[in-house]
Amino acid sequence: MRSYEIGLSAIRTHQLTLDVIGNNIANSTTPGYHRQRVDLAPRRPEQVGIHQIGTGVEIANIRRVIDSATQEAILRNDARIGLVDAELAVNREIESLFATGDSSIHEKYSDFFNNLESVANAPDVPTARRELLSSAENLLYQFNDIREALQVQANSRAAEVSGAISSINLSIAEVAELNQQIRIERAQGREPANLLDRRD
Repeated sequence: MRSYEIGLSAIRTHQLTLDVIGNNIANSTTPGYHRQRVDLAPRRPEQVGIHQIGTGVEIANIRRVIDSATQEAILRNDARIGLVDAELAVNREIESLFATGDSSIHEKYSDFFNNLESVANAPDVPTARRELLSSAENLLYQFNDIREALQVQANSRAAEVSGAISSINLSIAEVAELNQQIRIERAQGREPANLLDRRD
């Protein structure tokens, strides 16, 4: 009868191991999922006379397979990539305001200094003075347009930051709830691998 129970322990244990392997395969493309591994241990032996007889095998633990150094490097680099992407997007928007071409700030500057040079060479010519005043006015309008566009971008960034703060606050509340569930699971002697993955 003991050999029957030992055999059943092996079948049950290996069935659960296959379930964990199947779960790993099913979640192989799930973002944030960490492969799980089954740790087996011999069951407590029975004392038969002066001998101890093994009673089979059992699952000691189901744990996540995780490389902490790699995980930290991925998180750190993801944060850096996010920062660089955000800075690049802002810089491209600002750069577009100062791009060369027709009606650009460069053209207005060039017109202004060309007209300034014309007035310096011929200060008594009224047409040159009018063109200088006109180019100065155009340059001023261009500065005002750029200032307004920069203000729009600043307001847009402020709105993005506000939205990000709201999202972070929701995530913090969710992490706090997950931490509580993880503590409960561990207090009951279970390893909460899926909850840890969600928290990560």
